Amino acid sequence: MAGPAARGDLGGARDGGLDNRWTGLADASGPVVTGLVGIGDAVTYTNPTMGQGVALALRAAQWVARQAGTAGDEPASFAADYHRWTEQALRPWFDIQVAMDRANEAQLRNPARASAQPPTAVAREKAALSACTWDDPVMMRARARIRHLVLPADQAYGTEEVRARLACWLADHPDFTPGFDGPAREEWESAVRRTETATVPGRAPSR
Repeated sequence: MAGPAARGDLGGARDGGLDNRWTGLADASGPVVTGLVGIGDAVTYTNPTMGQGVALALRAAQWVARQAGTAGDEPASFAADYHRWTEQALRPWFDIQVAMDRANEAQLRNPARASAQPPTAVAREKAALSACTWDDPVMMRARARIRHLVLPADQAYGTEEVRARLACWLADHPDFTPGFDGPAREEWESAVRRTETATVPGRAPSR
């Protein structure tokens, strides 16, 4: 049970119109409620751009199924253990989603400006991690491990083999620079507004 003012670890982000929300039923003092277990969106609500929502829900369900036998005997310990596990196993993937959405939002707000800025070595390497997967099966497998929640990016891309493959690909593509397609967000919204105005009966098209 929980007191009337109980509040756990609640966090969220809205980037580029996409919602991501994290809910933890514990704070620095421990569980704020027992007898209630969050799974799926009740813990990690992520937008569908990475397609990881179902996988995260299934991982949580597996943990709860394995540990459920102890919940009735020690509900507070069970709740605390579950919260620690979600922080270790699920929170990193939630944070990756938030970081990716923020980067995409910055890019989509003004891709022309982003394209005009000379890329740093780190930005060029980061973009190449995606581009080279079309040419190198080792890099494709590393990316697949991330997409399927097998390994976080720092582990999947951090092996000596992957680092060497990336270096070779960059050496073979000396002119590679990160590319950004599409208009700026303001241009897109302006074009959509003109189209909508032009299709409204009795209203003169915008010029």
